[in-house]
Amino acid sequence: MNTQKLYLTMKTYFAVGLTTLCLTSFTASAAGHNHQADERGHNKAHYGQAHKQMKKRFHMMAKKLDLSKEQRQEIKGIFLAMKSEKKIQRDNMSGFKEQVKTLILADEFDEAQFNIAYASYQDNFQYMAMEKAKMRHAVMQILTAEQKEKFLSMREQRRTLF
Repeated sequence: MNTQKLYLTMKTYFAVGLTTLCLTSFTASAAGHNHQADERGHNKAHYGQAHKQMKKRFHMMAKKLDLSKEQRQEIKGIFLAMKSEKKIQRDNMSGFKEQVKTLILADEFDEAQFNIAYASYQDNFQYMAMEKAKMRHAVMQILTAEQKEKFLSMREQRRTLF
């Protein structure tokens, strides 16, 4: 009788363990499908997370600055216009990233080769910095004097944290 009771207990634990194993392997398999890369090898899930993070930061900024509905719409419009420009620049910079990747993976780092690659993309770096400054300027033009002051103090606080 005691052996039969032990057998039933072990059978129950075995069934629960097998079910758990099946469910966890199914979940892990399903999670692996979320990390598919696009044609350039970029992780699509990462872009989704980055988008969510940016959206969250925008809402937090809008709340802290007490932006009006019109201000939010104008700033979103600026960000959307910048988004398409960033995609073009990201595609332009892929050559530079490939060159740097090759240098990093080499047995010895070639500083001269890096300087050549960097110099050849210097116009792109300058253009990207200019576009970023223009975007920030456009956003600042939408803010009131109090909002600008609060925004600059928020940036300064963030800078000290990181």
